[in-house]
Amino acid sequence: MGTLTATRKNRIIGLSVTDWSVRGGEFMEDKRSSIIAAAAEVIDKWGSQFTMDMVAQQAGVAKGTVYLYFASKQDLLLSMIMEGLQELEQGLKDAVVGCEDAGGKLAAIVTAHYQMVISKAPLFIKLVSQDPMLFREARPEILPYLKGIEGVYADVLKQGVQEGCFGGINPEITGIILLTLVHNAAASCSIFRPDLSAEAVLEQVHTLIFQGINAAPQLAFKNLLQEGKTCKV
Repeated sequence: MGTLTATRKNRIIGLSVTDWSVRGGEFMEDKRSSIIAAAAEVIDKWGSQFTMDMVAQQAGVAKGTVYLYFASKQDLLLSMIMEGLQELEQGLKDAVVGCEDAGGKLAAIVTAHYQMVISKAPLFIKLVSQDPMLFREARPEILPYLKGIEGVYADVLKQGVQEGCFGGINPEITGIILLTLVHNAAASCSIFRPDLSAEAVLEQVHTLIFQGINAAPQLAFKNLLQEGKTCKV
């Protein structure tokens, strides 16, 4: 009888304590994500004038609930940046599903990366403008997320080197370079040069990348010497 009573005490509407804990964790994560989504809408609309009260109202929760998940406005902004980077990393991983060769994978992640940055760049600029020093001060927290994205590039580049289609490159270093190239090209096109065709810029990015990683640097430099196009010291 005692055992039955104990079992009943550990059940809540048919859920074990373990089940309840798992679902409670999922609820907390869903609530956190909904607050971040609400904050994105508020910041996109109000920019630097946004307040935590606005976020709470947009999310349909009490202001205290927002502070339950985020200790401060800076904490919320940083969480939004990190979640955005996580989303980007997952987007790149999803992009290569179904691709077999390294060339196809690289084309897929470059395109996915470019398109995601194009769509998020205006909001990202508004996030950073809230606290210009935030990105620098939070570098230790942000770095692992950036390395995750670099790793997606590096893995594909390593495969390409092994397959013999990408020559003369260091996959890790090249991954960092490609991350920067694609990110900045997309952000610049979206924010500073909206007069340019996003598709044309993406096509040029692909051309630069694939010609670069397939050409032997020594040969390319030799050709420049022969043509007299190198810088004269």
